[in-house]
Amino acid sequence: IFFRFLEHFLLANRVVVWSQRLRLHTAVATMASHTSVLSPPHMAVLKGDLDELKRCCAAELHERDASGNTTLITAVDSGHEDVVEFLMGLEPHIDVDAKGMTGNTALHRACRRGHAKLAHRLLQASANPDIPNDKSQYPLHVAAFYQNCACVEALLAFGANAAVTDRKGRTPAEDTKDASIAAMLRRPPGEG
Repeated sequence: IFFRFLEHFLLANRVVVWSQRLRLHTAVATMASHTSVLSPPHMAVLKGDLDELKRCCAAELHERDASGNTTLITAVDSGHEDVVEFLMGLEPHIDVDAKGMTGNTALHRACRRGHAKLAHRLLQASANPDIPNDKSQYPLHVAAFYQNCACVEALLAFGANAAVTDRKGRTPAEDTKDASIAAMLRRPPGEG
């Protein structure tokens, strides 16, 4: 009787089991394929391994990964400040405004992750705060949406245009749920 019950249960739940297995296999395959196509510099950047990164040749450090991201975008996204500093000191210089996956720059990624110190460093290195991604979202939209106040402040201090609109016609002030960020974005330029 137990085996009949087990067989009935398994047949009844086969769809769920196969669905879960498929999701697991898909996730593992995606992770494996993503890491297998990463170059040594991109792997070093993800791990925050500055010593390994220094052993890479200069040309490799300027390569993009399979998603189109530069090593700088990956480093900023990962929050590795020492790696970002190393990459920004390279000759020839890494393009701080290069677009990666979905048209995001390193500044977009810093604002999404709330890496205000890195956003400030990119802006100091002349990153353009008014470059839109593929959805016409500017770094200010991203910082406002993710409620990263320090990133919003840095962008505004470096002259980001608070009146820009995304593809839906929304300004950064309309993209945030944080009332203090919305108020900051609605202030006329020059009014602290």
